[in-house]
This record gives sequence, C-alpha cells and structure tokens, in this order.
Amino acid sequence: MLNDFFSNPLVQRVLTDILLISIVGFIFNRKLEKYKSENAKKLQIDNFFRQISGVKIEETFDHWSNLLMNTEEFSKSTTVEAMNDMLKKIVMYGSEETVKIASLFQQYNYKYNSAEKNEDSERVEARTMFTLLFLAAETICSLKNDFTGHKINVMDLMRMKLNDTYKKEVYDELVMAEKAARSIIRNGVH
Repeated sequence: MLNDFFSNPLVQRVLTDILLISIVGFIFNRKLEKYKSENAKKLQIDNFFRQISGVKIEETFDHWSNLLMNTEEFSKSTTVEAMNDMLKKIVMYGSEETVKIASLFQQYNYKYNSAEKNEDSERVEARTMFTLLFLAAETICSLKNDFTGHKINVMDLMRMKLNDTYKKEVYDELVMAEKAARSIIRNGVH
C-alpha cells in the first residue's frame, strides 16, 4: 500500500516539488543570513565612524582641504611630522580607496621631489604640480565621500583653486594632469 502510494506519479511530483522548494528555501535563507551579516558589519563600521569626534574628522578634512586650497601657505608651514600626521589620520579614518589615493599622492610627491631637473623642467614641473594637485584633490573627494557620502567632482575642486582654467593652455594642462592622475590611481606610480 505504501509502495502504491509512492509510485503514484502525482505523489512523486509533489514530493519532488517539496524537496526542490526546501532546497531553494535553504539556499535562499543562507544567502539572506550572509547578506544580513554583511549589512550588520557595515552598520557597525558606520556607527564607529559616527561616534568618532566630529572635531577629529573635521580637522582631518580641513588639513587635506588646505593642501589644495592654500597650497603656498601649506607648503611653507607644513612640517614632515604634520604631513605624517595627516597621512596617519587618513589610515585611521579613511576608506581603503582613500588610503590608496593618499599613498599614491605621497609616492608621486617623493618621486617628483627626487627627480633631477632638466632643460624642459619648467613645463614638466607645471604638469607634475597639476598632477600632484589632482592626486590631492582626489584624496579630498574620497575623504568627502567617506565622511558625508557626497561625491564631488575633482575638476570642480581644481576650478575653485585655479582662476585661469578658462584659458585653453591651462585647461589643456589640467586635462593632461587629470589623465596622468587617473592613470596613477589605476596603475600606480612608475
């Protein structure tokens, strides 16, 4: 009698469907639990950053913004220790992407400062400085996104800093520097 019951095609179909639904449900629940776990971890990280003193975050963002907006004063008044502190705060409060960009900024800065100057060095130096500024601006934009969730355009920051971007030769240099900075972010400093 039990054999007849299980040999019935309708019963076999129902049992197969129940088994398949159970397997799919099990897999779905596992994926849902994994998603909830990952989301809970992200919320925990977000809450950590929200608990950090707003003053520390504001100070970090302010120092990096000064690097771009007050370049001349920044380079005169910033010591190696102060720059190391700025980088340390990037490591402490920045995302993986921000740390990557800041490290590339610093590597490019080292490379630029140790390079020998040649006869065409004035033009190369201008492009190098623009590229360095772009890397700083990329770091600032990434920090802004880390701290507020707002994305800002790097070229907009450069236009705020430089007042002659309407000139074709300056704009062309900016575009070249932007391409160089994006290449550095993609491929590293070579």
